[in-house]
Amino acid sequence: MSRSHCPPARPARANAPTAGRHRFHQPADWPATLASALADVVAAELGDGGGVAAPLVVGIHVDAQGIELFFHPERLPLGDALLGLRAPSHWDAIGVAAPATMHREHSSERGVAALVVPRVGVSACHLGGLGATDVTLAASVEGRLDDLCHRCLGLSTGPPEFGPHRVLVALWLDAMATDQAGGLRSFADLAARHPLASRIPGPIGTAADLVAGLAQLGPELVSWQWLDEVAQSRAAELGLADVEPGWFDTGSLARWIADETPRPTELLDSLHGHLDGACRSELARALAVLPGWRDDNPW
Repeated sequence: MSRSHCPPARPARANAPTAGRHRFHQPADWPATLASALADVVAAELGDGGGVAAPLVVGIHVDAQGIELFFHPERLPLGDALLGLRAPSHWDAIGVAAPATMHREHSSERGVAALVVPRVGVSACHLGGLGATDVTLAASVEGRLDDLCHRCLGLSTGPPEFGPHRVLVALWLDAMATDQAGGLRSFADLAARHPLASRIPGPIGTAADLVAGLAQLGPELVSWQWLDEVAQSRAAELGLADVEPGWFDTGSLARWIADETPRPTELLDSLHGHLDGACRSELARALAVLPGWRDDNPW
């Protein structure tokens, strides 16, 4: 991050030669104020650039003298800019802003969404710009951007909203769909693609063998102890090849995998044409028993 000194100002136009450091007075509700200000930057770029603007990522330092902003030197997609980033210790918060589409009951309109996540205190989200009705919320925010911002700052995220079998089933089907040409001739071939197959003692020739073997893992499975290892084994497919192990915590990593993995029903449809009748039947038996394959599947 560049730290060249500039005159005191509100966040300057990020496409000007100002990617660096800016200080201004600290209002009491600074996360909400900054979320609104960052949205204004991107909204101005959208207006000036014919509806085109790049996302904005800003490091934030707060002290008794005011607020300093440290603009990310590159205007990358938010996921690329945040994924794997470890914020310096002097950053007290991280802010992001990007073009967004506001969906209403009968219409949609272009606008801007901004999020400020502090190390201590409540996050703030701002929605507005380009004629949209501006709304600033000082409240807990959920979603990928909030997870990434928390992990950039080394903060924990909420636990997964779903059980481990849901991630395991999705990764299992994805591995089978990816390896269709690798020879899926028996249920043993299918079971070998399960993320935890190497931890199950004995052969896995039937759906009953797989279900029983997973049940024997007990607390290890439920505690998500395997999640980092499994994610690293499929890092390229999950977009994590350049992310250090341990950067995610359990909740954020589980949700990342959920977002990056195709819907299990789509994966199963793509598999059926490559499996014989016996394999399809045994796979159906396994999925009927495993808790991750249910109508309440979040994907």
